[in-house]
Amino acid sequence: MTIRSLLVMLCLGLLACSCSRKTEPTRKQLGRHVSMPSLPDGIYLVLGKAGTASDLSAAEGTRVIEYEHPHDEDEQGPREFFLVRQTPDVPMSLAAPARVEGTPPDDISLHLSFTPEAAETLERVTTELAGKGGVAVLIGGKVASAHKIRTPITGGKLQISCCGPGVCDHLRRQLATVSD
Repeated sequence: MTIRSLLVMLCLGLLACSCSRKTEPTRKQLGRHVSMPSLPDGIYLVLGKAGTASDLSAAEGTRVIEYEHPHDEDEQGPREFFLVRQTPDVPMSLAAPARVEGTPPDDISLHLSFTPEAAETLERVTTELAGKGGVAVLIGGKVASAHKIRTPITGGKLQISCCGPGVCDHLRRQLATVSD
């Protein structure tokens, strides 16, 4: 066997190895200018949490997402990064349109009513997580809020407290746009 034929076999072997991998390319592999497809709306179990994306390692079927704490839809807040699955643990299947309730500016919240099937999933997931873990609520491809689960969420109703003026209305509009 010649050196040239060994090199050809080595190159073919490397090509075969790289083609057999079925992992989604990371943003780092694609370059900063290419955006990753948005994750579907829903509630995601937070598998890991860090102050920088590089501190989290996404395995196959997971994704690192950024959470910018909302203050106002035009204002930036502190950032965190979460490791989540690529599919929601609880789909955003609503039985009725989202509602904004409360007295501005401090007592405003977004109210969600889930379909019976999604409500059952929400109860099961939050029962398993109670006192142990947190979730990220994604709306419109972005983390709308993140919470530690203290008690199971039963009855299929969820209330998201909003941190600033206009945030709840913004999230409600995003949910209405996505569901149309």
